[in-house]
Amino acid sequence: MLILKMEQKLNNKPLFVESHAHLSLLNEDLKTTVDKCRRENIKYILNVGYDLQSSEYSHLIAKSYNEIFCSIGIHPHYVNSVNLDELDKTLEKLISDGIVAFGEIGLDYIKSNAKREDQIKYFKRQLSIAKSKNLPVIIHNREADNDILSIIDKFSPFSGVFHCFSSDKIFAKKVLDRGFYISFAGNITYPKNEELRNILKWIPINFLLLETDSPYLSPQPFRGKDNHPINLKLIYELAARLKELSIIDLSEKIYENFSNLFLKGG
Repeated sequence: MLILKMEQKLNNKPLFVESHAHLSLLNEDLKTTVDKCRRENIKYILNVGYDLQSSEYSHLIAKSYNEIFCSIGIHPHYVNSVNLDELDKTLEKLISDGIVAFGEIGLDYIKSNAKREDQIKYFKRQLSIAKSKNLPVIIHNREADNDILSIIDKFSPFSGVFHCFSSDKIFAKKVLDRGFYISFAGNITYPKNEELRNILKWIPINFLLLETDSPYLSPQPFRGKDNHPINLKLIYELAARLKELSIIDLSEKIYENFSNLFLKGG
């Protein structure tokens, strides 16, 4: 944390942390992406797996770039792409070689074609693996608030983040009460999402993370186009205004939160 502050003060520029992106889905080669991020002062990127192939890719690229950290898991959209035995075998293999989080995992009652009972079964299995390895989880939640909390409570205590938060303030309080972080993406810039902006303004800054969820959810100026981690600055700028902080002060706090959750304070 001290090194980050020194870097920022030396350059008089904020250093950003991208807490959730899917780099394999960007329409460019990885080196180009990393070079762009370096020019935009993006210090770290957490690349998030969503199926076995993307999890293996995430694990591979984290070995190649110091800026990239790795998360692995099966998104609720893809639970039918792998049987549980294969899931256990592959994820255990990747975990043994070092990752920082498990996800994204969770429940999606809007867009997923997978049956709810299958989503729940895989969610529970992955929570069990993550807990056994003392790894934080990255939670995907779409209109499954009650089921998500009920399942998490069975595995508590647990650490993690609800990424791309889209629920209401009542649910946000329940999430915070359980010690989870809340992450906001480019949808906080959409004109209709005043409630999300109010939640971001309200939550304690010690539990705040920011992300692009690239290539999804481009901020308002680029809405309708593929998102990219370099658009993270727009999300930071809005969050800084909502929190009434300088963007450098905000970026220091976001890095501290990221480090405490994913890097064990390192």
